Amino acid sequence: MCLFFGIFFDLNKCPFLFFDTISSKPMRSTGLFIILVFSGFFLFPEKNLLSQCASGSVTLNGFDSNGGQGTYEDPATGKIKIQYCIDLQKFFEVNTNWVHGIFVSWDNLPKGAMICEGPTGSQPAQHGSRFWIFLDSAKARNYFLPGPGFYVDEGDGNPANNYGDNGLGTPQATFPDLLDFCFVAKFDCSVSAPTAYVPKITITGDGSTGAWENPACPGDIMRAEDGGPNGNGAVVVCGAVLPVKLLTFNGESTKQGNLIKWLAVSDRFFSHFELQGSNTNVASFKMLGTIDPLNANTGTGNEIADYSFLDTNPTLVNYYRLKMIEKDGTFEYSKIISIQQKSNTKISNRFSVFPNPASDLLIIHNETENKYGDVQLNIYDIYGKKVNTYLFTLDKPEKDLYFDVSNYAKGFYFLEISAGDNTIEKLNFIKN
Repeated sequence: MCLFFGIFFDLNKCPFLFFDTISSKPMRSTGLFIILVFSGFFLFPEKNLLSQCASGSVTLNGFDSNGGQGTYEDPATGKIKIQYCIDLQKFFEVNTNWVHGIFVSWDNLPKGAMICEGPTGSQPAQHGSRFWIFLDSAKARNYFLPGPGFYVDEGDGNPANNYGDNGLGTPQATFPDLLDFCFVAKFDCSVSAPTAYVPKITITGDGSTGAWENPACPGDIMRAEDGGPNGNGAVVVCGAVLPVKLLTFNGESTKQGNLIKWLAVSDRFFSHFELQGSNTNVASFKMLGTIDPLNANTGTGNEIADYSFLDTNPTLVNYYRLKMIEKDGTFEYSKIISIQQKSNTKISNRFSVFPNPASDLLIIHNETENKYGDVQLNIYDIYGKKVNTYLFTLDKPEKDLYFDVSNYAKGFYFLEISAGDNTIEKLNFIKN
C-alpha cells in the first residue's frame, strides 16, 4: 500500500512503473455517468451508451506535490499524489447482479502515471466469503486484467478466475456496508507528460463465466465531475496543457463511419474547433467541419464537455487532428490520430497493422489464407524517404509479422508490402 503522507514515496512497496497505456483487453467507454432509474429499468440519456449497470460517484479528495497549484495557469510539479475514491451503491444486470472489478483502465492511465491503493478498498465482500483485493499494474497485467484496481478474490490471489460480489438483493444489488474504494494516482514530472488528470474509474460485472468480463456490461466509466483546484475534477500536472484544455482526443471505426470524439474544457476566450482530416498522408489535411464550444460563455473555464463528429465518407486509413482557435486568432493543433477501417473483404484488406499508434512492437497480420512466399516490407517516413527494409517468408496463412519500432522517431510512417515486382498492400502507422 502507498501512504498519503509526505511528498516522496515508498519505492519498495510501490515502485514507479513507466509504460505506455496499451491494453490487451481494453474496456469500452460509456461516456458521462448519467443514470436514471425508473420502475427497475435504466434509462440512458446519451444514445451512445453501451451499458450502465453501476451506480456510484467519484470524489477527488485532494493532491500533494512539490510545487504548483494544480491549475491550468500553475500546474503541479515534481512528485505528485492525487487522491480519489468511489462509493459503490448499486449494480444491476439482466443476467446477474455480481460486480467484479473497480479499476483504472489502461486507456485512462496516462504515460508515466502509477495507480496505488488508497486507505480503503481491500475489504470483505458485501455478500459471501470473498474478499476485495487491490492489484497494482504489474499484477493486473500478469493476470490479463483490464487495469490496476480492486477485484473480488476467492483466496487464490487471481481474481481473473473468481466470481464477484453479488451484494444484497437481486437483480439490483446494493452495497450499504462496503467502504469507499480509494486510489492514489502518482506522477513523477521527470518522466510524466503534461496532462490535466481527471480521475476515471471503471466498474465491470462478472457474468455467469466466473471471469471479470461480461458482454452484457463491458464496463461503466465514472469520473470526478467537480472538486480539485480547478473545480471540475481535474488536476493539471507536469506542465501546461493545450490552450483550449483538450483532455482526450480519439476515434473509432463504426458502421456509420469514423466517429471522432474528444473531451475539452472551454472558456470565454475560445472561438471554435476545426476538425481536419486526410486520407492520403499527414501533409494534406482538409477541413471537415467546425464545432462551436459548449459552455463557453460562462467565463469560468471549468466545464468539461464531450464532443463528437461523424465522418461518413472514410477510406481505408484516415488521419485526423483538431485545430483549436482562440478568439484572438491564435491556434493550437492537437495530436494526430489515425483510424483504419474494419473490412469484411479479404481483397480490400489483405493485411492489418496493430497496435496503431505503436510504441515498441508493431504487428502486421495476414488477413487472408494466401501463402505469399518471400515478401519485402519497406518503411517510409512522411517525406517518402525509405527508413528500413525487412524480408519475411509468408509460408502460412493468417501469419503475423513482428518488428521492433522502439528506436523509430515519433511520427507517421508508410508500409509497402511487395512480392517480387508486385505490390501487395500499402499501410500506415503512427509511432508514439
